[in-house]
Amino acid sequence: MTYICSIERIGIEKGVLQGESRFFRKLLESRFGTLPAWVLDKISSAPVRDLERWGEAFLSESSLEAIFDDSAIH
Repeated sequence: MTYICSIERIGIEKGVLQGESRFFRKLLESRFGTLPAWVLDKISSAPVRDLERWGEAFLSESSLEAIFDDSAIH
């Protein structure tokens, strides 16, 4: 069994987060075209739980504003 130290774990988690952010951005771009700066800012600073929530909203919402509406629970 291979063990990893906490620094390696943090690096892995950061890499996973970057990959999820990149994938979500590509999905949004394929549907909505060039993304406004406010969307890119939200995605680049989002924790995994927000990316997952927005990803679920992506399936049912028809606008960027609706996907990123923090007042609504999707």
